[in-house]
Amino acid sequence: MKRFVFKNQAIKTKLVLIIMSTSFIAVIAALITYISFDMAGIKNDLKKNALLNAELVGQYSVAPLLFGYSDEARDILSKLYSIPDIQDACLYSALSSEIIASYQKTPDKSFVFPSLQNESIIFSKGYLHIYHVITFKEKYCGAIYLKISAIALKDRFQKNLLVSGIIIFLLFLIVYFISSRLQKLISVPILKLAEVSENLSISQDFSNRLYYSGNDEIGILYQQFDNLMFQISQRQIERDIAEAKLNTTNEQLHIELTERKQREEELKQSEGTIRSLFAAAPVGIGILKDRKQTSINSYWCKILGYTEENLLGKSTRMLYENDNEWNRIGEVLYTDLKGKGISSVESRMIRSDGTLIYVILTIAPIQQDNPSSGYLGIIHDITGRKKAEEALRISEERYRFLFEQNPVPMLIYDRNTFKLLAINEVFINHYGYSSDELLSMSLPDLYPPEEKERIVELAKTLQSRAYVGEWHHIRKDGSVITIIVTSNDLEYMGRECRIAVIIDITDRKKAEEEIQKLNQTLEYNVAERTAQLVSINKELESFSYSISHDLRAPLRAIFGFSQILSRRHRESLNEEGRQYMDYIVEASVRMEQLINDLLNYSRLGRKSLDMRPLSLNKIIDTVYADFKQRLEEIQARFAVDNDLPVISGDESLLRQIFTNLIENAITYRRNDVPLEIGIHSETVSEGYLLKIVDNGIGIPREYWEKIFKIFQRLHSEEAYPGTGIGLATVKKAVSLLNGTVWVDSVVGQGSTFIISLPPNKNQNGKPS
Repeated sequence: MKRFVFKNQAIKTKLVLIIMSTSFIAVIAALITYISFDMAGIKNDLKKNALLNAELVGQYSVAPLLFGYSDEARDILSKLYSIPDIQDACLYSALSSEIIASYQKTPDKSFVFPSLQNESIIFSKGYLHIYHVITFKEKYCGAIYLKISAIALKDRFQKNLLVSGIIIFLLFLIVYFISSRLQKLISVPILKLAEVSENLSISQDFSNRLYYSGNDEIGILYQQFDNLMFQISQRQIERDIAEAKLNTTNEQLHIELTERKQREEELKQSEGTIRSLFAAAPVGIGILKDRKQTSINSYWCKILGYTEENLLGKSTRMLYENDNEWNRIGEVLYTDLKGKGISSVESRMIRSDGTLIYVILTIAPIQQDNPSSGYLGIIHDITGRKKAEEALRISEERYRFLFEQNPVPMLIYDRNTFKLLAINEVFINHYGYSSDELLSMSLPDLYPPEEKERIVELAKTLQSRAYVGEWHHIRKDGSVITIIVTSNDLEYMGRECRIAVIIDITDRKKAEEEIQKLNQTLEYNVAERTAQLVSINKELESFSYSISHDLRAPLRAIFGFSQILSRRHRESLNEEGRQYMDYIVEASVRMEQLINDLLNYSRLGRKSLDMRPLSLNKIIDTVYADFKQRLEEIQARFAVDNDLPVISGDESLLRQIFTNLIENAITYRRNDVPLEIGIHSETVSEGYLLKIVDNGIGIPREYWEKIFKIFQRLHSEEAYPGTGIGLATVKKAVSLLNGTVWVDSVVGQGSTFIISLPPNKNQNGKPS
C-alpha cells in the first residue's frame, strides 16, 4: 500500500524524498559515530581523573594507614568535599582489610561501603567505582575506594543529543531547500513536456517547440518530441509562421519574467536560511571587515563574555593581549588566504573578565572574487582541551621524572612480547649493561636458566593485578643477585606493558645468613652460660646456708659459756674483766642476729613462689600487729591508705618487704621528733607504685644505691644497731616479684622507699 502511495506521488515530491532520505541517513550515521567516540573519550577522561584523585589521596593517607590513625584518615577524606563529583570514599587497613575511615558527601544510611577488592575501575548505576592500592616505599599500606558521580557522561550525552537535534533540524532546512531546487533540473523539463503534450491534445497546435540544453535522456526525449512536432507542423508553417514568431517572443518574455521572480524568491529564502544558521549555530560566527566586527552571533558573544553592543564595530585588537599577537594573527590568516581561500590559526584571546582563553579562528572571504566585501570568521573555544593537554603533559613529565630519578632499578616491558622498552639509569649502572644492550633484550634474558620458563608462565597471568615476589637476576659480569620485584600494569607508547621495580637484597640475604649463624652460636653460648650461672648460684646458696648452720653450733657454745661465766664468776672479775665479758655476750647476740638474717636472705627464692591476688591492706595489717607495741612505746604515727590495691604476689615476700622497711624506719628515726610512717599507692601505666615514707634521719644521695647491697652500713653499730642485710633482702624480694625498688631521701627530713610492681594479669596472661 505504501509503495503504491509513493508511486502516485508527483515526480518532484519523489525526487525531494529520495535526496532528503539519502542525506539524513548519512548525517545520522555520522552523528552516531561522533557521539560514540566522544562518549568513549569522556569516559576515559573520567577514569584518568578518578585514578589521579585516588593516587593523590593515597599519598596523603600513607601515614594514617601505616600507624592506624583513624582520625587523621577521616580528616584527609573530608577534604574530598571540595571535589564535587566524589560522593563516597573509604580507606582500607593493610593489616585487617577493614575500613578504618569513610566519607560521604551526602550521608545515606542505606549505602553500605563494599569490601576490599582488587585494583579496578568500574562504571555501575550512574557512578564510577574505583579501588586503588596504596603503597609506600614498595610496601603495601592499604587501599582506597572512591564512588564518583558519572553525571558528566549524562550531561555530555544530553548536550550531544541537543547539538545533533539542532544540526539535523538545520540540515533538514538546508537539504529541503537544496533538494527543492535540484529536483527542478529533472522535474521541470518533464512537467513541461507533460504540459506541452496536454496543451497539444487540446489545442491541436503543433507549432510549439521544446528547448533543452543537454545530451541526457531528457534532452533526447525533447529532441524526439520536437522532431515529431516538426513533422506534424510542416504543413502549417507557412500559415502560422508570423503567429509562431509572436508567440515565441511572448513566451520568452514570460519565461524571463518568471525566472527573475523565482531568482528573487530563492534569494530571499537563501538569505533567511543563512540568517537562521548564523544566529543558531553552536559556534562563534562573525563577519569581519577591515578587521572590525560588523556582525556577530550570540555564541561569539558568549565565548568572549561581551554583549553584542560592546563588540559591534570594534576592532579585533581588543581581543588580544598585545599588538605583536594581533599582528601575528593577521599576518598568518591573510597570508594563507591567498593560496587556500580559507585560513585557520590557534591563538589566545582575552575575555571581558580578563581571563585568557585558547581559540581556533577560521576565516574565509564572503565573496571569493571580491575580498573587500568582508570575511566570515568562526571561533572555537579549545580552552578545556588545552588545559587537559597541559595536565596530561605535566603528568607524563612527572611520571617520567619519577622513573628516571628513582633510586632503585626500574624497567618497562611489553606484556605480550616481553621485550624491554625502557630502563632507568640506576638499572643500567647496577646491572652493567649499556642502554642499547638492554633495549635489545627481553625479560627472560635477565633470569638464570632454571627460572626462565617459570617467569614467562607467571608474566602471562599477571594482567590487571599487582605482584611482589623474590627472584634471581644475572648481571652482565655473570654474577647472580637476589631481588624482590614489584610490578603493575601500565600503558606505555600505546602498548600494553608492565612496570617493574627491583630491589637488590643479595647483601641482606648474606647478612641474614650470617645473623642466623651468629644467633645459633649465641643461643648455644647463652644456654651454656645460663647453666653455669645456675650451678654457681646453687653452690653459693648451699654455701651460705651451710655456713649459717655450721656457725650456729660454736656460737651457741660461746654464748652459753659466756652467760655461765657472767652469772657465776662476774663478781670475782675486776671492772675490766666484767666489761670484756659484756662485750662477748653482746657480740654473740649480734652474731646470732647476723646469722639469722643471712639465713633468711639465702632462703629467698629457694622455694617456689605462691603467686595469687593479695590485698595489700590485709598484708600491712598483719605486719603492723608485729610492730604495734614498739610503735606505741615510741609514740609513732602509722598511716596507711585505705584503698591500697589488690596485687598478684607472694604473701611471704610481701610481708618480708614491709617488715624490713618498717624496721628500717624505726631503727633510723630522729630522737627530736615523733616517728611518722606512711604507706601509699599509685596506679601508673607500668603497674603500681608503693611508697613507704618516714621522717627519719635521711640518706645522703651518694649512698642511695649502696644501701641495697648486702652488709653495707652507713653508721656504726653503737649509733644504729643492725646487720646491713635488711634493705638487701627488700631488693631481692622485690626482684623476685619482677619489680624494682629505689629511694628518694633528704638528710634530716626523712626517706621515701618506692617499689614498682607490674600490673596484674588475667587468665590469658595479659595485663588486666
